[in-house]
Amino acid sequence: FFFQAEDGIRDAQESRGLGDVYKRQLVKLYIKGADSIIRSRLHKRAMHPFLANIDAKLLEFSRQGLRTLLIAMRVIDEGELRNFTTQYLAAQSLPNREEVQKGLVDALEQDLHLLGATAVEDKLQQNVPNTIRDLLRGNIKVWMLTGDKLETAENIAKSCKLIQPDFSILRLSDTVPEILEQSLKAHKEVYDQCVAQKMRKAFLVEADALAIILKNEALIKTFVEIGSGCESVVCCRVSPKQKAEVVRLIKNKMNKITLAIGDGANDVNMIQEAHIGVGLYGNEGMRAVQASDYALTEFQGLWRLVFVHGHWCYKRIADMVLYFFYKNVMYALPTLWYAFISAFNGRSPYDNLYSTFFQILFTAFPVIIRAIYDQDINYKTVIKDQVSGRHKIVDRPLVKDQFPNFYYISQKATIFTWRNLILWMINGIVHGLAIIFISYYALREASLDDSGIGPDMWYWSITIYSCILFAVNLNISVYTDYWNWIVLIGILVSLLPYILWVYLSGLASFFEVYKVAKILFTTPHSYLIVFLLVSMTFAFDYLFRFIGTEFFTSPVDWVKRLIEHRCDANPKFYENMEARNPYHEDVTKINGQWVFQSRAGI
Repeated sequence: FFFQAEDGIRDAQESRGLGDVYKRQLVKLYIKGADSIIRSRLHKRAMHPFLANIDAKLLEFSRQGLRTLLIAMRVIDEGELRNFTTQYLAAQSLPNREEVQKGLVDALEQDLHLLGATAVEDKLQQNVPNTIRDLLRGNIKVWMLTGDKLETAENIAKSCKLIQPDFSILRLSDTVPEILEQSLKAHKEVYDQCVAQKMRKAFLVEADALAIILKNEALIKTFVEIGSGCESVVCCRVSPKQKAEVVRLIKNKMNKITLAIGDGANDVNMIQEAHIGVGLYGNEGMRAVQASDYALTEFQGLWRLVFVHGHWCYKRIADMVLYFFYKNVMYALPTLWYAFISAFNGRSPYDNLYSTFFQILFTAFPVIIRAIYDQDINYKTVIKDQVSGRHKIVDRPLVKDQFPNFYYISQKATIFTWRNLILWMINGIVHGLAIIFISYYALREASLDDSGIGPDMWYWSITIYSCILFAVNLNISVYTDYWNWIVLIGILVSLLPYILWVYLSGLASFFEVYKVAKILFTTPHSYLIVFLLVSMTFAFDYLFRFIGTEFFTSPVDWVKRLIEHRCDANPKFYENMEARNPYHEDVTKINGQWVFQSRAGI
């Protein structure tokens, strides 16, 4: 039959229940939704001859991993429909219109008559199991929040490797508070045993039990203890509001950074509540994409977003901040030392415009460009096709497989630490003091020409300024892992304008360094001092980097060495790679050697 939809009466409140009003000779409301919702809204005194058979079929379909829905109908009186329409449209001007309209829809969708059920196969996208497997390898806790039945959710979780064969599964579906509390305590005991035996765990929770837990602080505490220690958690039959509540619980109680990913309108609350929201383009509309921070075409794009760009982004920002401390310590030391030798007269050893341009022009570009383009490691490489002769980009499979092992670097914040901050500041102090004292004593008794004239304050000022500037801009190359023409241009754009600026500032009489450039460019002292001091700081940084990579080898350093020696395609060099991760839960150190105990006991 053809039915014409009544204007303005299409309800899309939640994905768990969706009703349409159709009008022909009779006014009928057709609704589809989750079985728990539809069953609670069936007519209490009416006969439902299909209910028993449908329940058996739903259980059978759920065990097969199919997604199920119930369909129901109700005949509506035209007077009731007009009254509902008037109230629904009038509520649009109220401040709490969403609550009022939801109450009106819930009241209309009551006393339903069951028509039947549907079951569809929701096929996984490409590489979903591998992506989730690698997320677990990276020590990322994965929670699946779904409106499916418990059996369906469990089968989907197993098919996408969220629940793996060696997992110990805890299930919680009680709806009586007293029984739920006892079950939760029993699960806590099982959880403690799994922790003692180093077994991986998965926690399955139904929405009714979750609703009771979220109202009780004591139960929340126990639930958080279990959920935070499980490798994966599955919450089934949950509504969009409960999805957001679970994300909020993780944020507030566990104090964790959260990422939510979804593809439908029912995921919007969850995506907006999380620290990072990711929307997927799909057949369920654009609501999730519009509400997200990042948009992906497929779930497998999450792998590159987290393990590649997430890793690079943390490293770039952390290195940039540390290098800013380093260069600012070097720049500030001459001002501090000059205060002592000038009897604290308040004068700066630098010209005012030199001080201004140091941060915004002369040293900014190399640091910023490195923070945009630097890559410590990449699993892609360029090869030449033997047939066509063209170059093409291909993956290094074994290198790509190691990226989850690198995630601890950002997860544990191993770069931007107090130890590294202190080391970089000490490095800046050592370089700054060396530049100050060597240049000072080298120029103290020097004669710049045949007449015996010696260097004045501004000659020394530009000399140490040049040493610091060249050292800051050139030493960053020691710590740059990814070189391209943009990085080289960034260094040149900083150095060449400085040389031109020194020359022009020496021509204008209103500068304090007036005529200094002429002497500076015509005497060998400045060239020799700048070359020696910059070379000395460069050698010091090179030695510092060499010791760090040679004697404190990280997983990234090891794989980079394999790529350098063209051994990255040999599987034997990747054995026990996780043992090089000092934060791995199964790593111990015996007699100075890292020993790895695999989860399989091998």
